[in-house]
Amino acid sequence: MATHPPNYVDTRKYPGQGRPRVNPLVAAPVFIALPLLGACKKNPPENQYDWLPLEVTATAYNASEAQTDGDPLLAAWGDTLSEQTPSIAISRDLLELGLERDTRVRIRGWRDTFLVRDKMNRRFHRHIDIFMGTDVKAARKWGRRKRKIWYRIEKTDTVKRKKYEAIQNR
Repeated sequence: MATHPPNYVDTRKYPGQGRPRVNPLVAAPVFIALPLLGACKKNPPENQYDWLPLEVTATAYNASEAQTDGDPLLAAWGDTLSEQTPSIAISRDLLELGLERDTRVRIRGWRDTFLVRDKMNRRFHRHIDIFMGTDVKAARKWGRRKRKIWYRIEKTDTVKRKKYEAIQNR
């Protein structure tokens, strides 16, 4: 007869019939602890971030071939854009300030928090483009506006903070 580790309970009526099951008292703490440990790493508390302000020009764009390069739903970093995920494109000079792929951005006048998912042409400076899916009428209504935005950086990220302060002091 085979021997099993101590965390197994042999509840079989006849030995050698089927597999013994795991003792729930041994397995339960493991199944409870693993998801909790994973959640801590993926979603750090909001107080670990600062929101830095920035004045930009904000326009809107749609998922149409006329307004994009090639596939209208494929962003510069390879993300697929969707109307369910509020997304923006940023001018490339904002990359120097710490706005990078999946940076969270708040825009004055909007309830949503946007994700940086796309990059704009190099000719634009201090500019964001709000993705409005297929709603051309809403994009035209938005037009071109000066807006204050806030973008999220980790409090411990001194490199991005120094870049931000250096560019703000120019």
